[in-house]
Amino acid sequence: MNEFQSRQLVLNNHLVNYYNSIADNSDYNVIFIHGWLSSANVWFHLMHALNRIGISSYALDLPGFGASQVPSTSVDNNFYASTVQEFINKLNLKNVILVGHSNGGAIAVKLQVNNNIAQKLILIDAAGIRNKTFSKSIKTIIAKIVKPVFKLPILKPLRAKIYKAMGSEDYLDSEYLKNTYKNVINEDITNLYSSVMVPTLIIWGDQDKATPIEFAHIINKNISGSELKIINAGHFSFVDKPDVVINYLINFIK
Repeated sequence: MNEFQSRQLVLNNHLVNYYNSIADNSDYNVIFIHGWLSSANVWFHLMHALNRIGISSYALDLPGFGASQVPSTSVDNNFYASTVQEFINKLNLKNVILVGHSNGGAIAVKLQVNNNIAQKLILIDAAGIRNKTFSKSIKTIIAKIVKPVFKLPILKPLRAKIYKAMGSEDYLDSEYLKNTYKNVINEDITNLYSSVMVPTLIIWGDQDKATPIEFAHIINKNISGSELKIINAGHFSFVDKPDVVINYLINFIK
């Protein structure tokens, strides 16, 4: 599976790295939003699958992750949502479908509720509901979350990069990472789900320890008309069971 060409845009005064997969005469533009300490690379297999059926897609490295510029000060999900909004505006993308995993799901919900930018919404093991699960340390949570994601050979370089970063005291102690994490983890968006008014697909791994399955039922209940798909997988359900998730995405998008 070949990687996509890296591209850059200045968004929110930061140089942001992104990848695209353009299909001729695509009916939609699918925007993938990764989770905490992840990057755009995790979406490549889904982007390839969508391209094969004629759907264009894009995946960003949010500022501070992947190959994008690290903010000099702490930010929050409002910053990330506005970054994605500016990305859509600058590329003049129409007929948008937002796909968010983990904290990317929370970002997608905020963006949709505040800007009504998408025609459809896909939430995969989404964050945004806060309870004692999130009282653990950054390092402990991320170690458990990212471990299953590296089963795909194309993600091995990402694994080395993330684990190297996790082992760096300078990185873990940086104002950006610590304070941004606090901003993200302290925000509960449960009250926003009922304001989502577009068709929404929720995909969840029943073995998810980072965002428990109970969160999926809360989101499903609060988003009117939403569809919930539960699969035998962990927090990175789209990596654990890629074929299953791809089928759900294609059926929902089509």
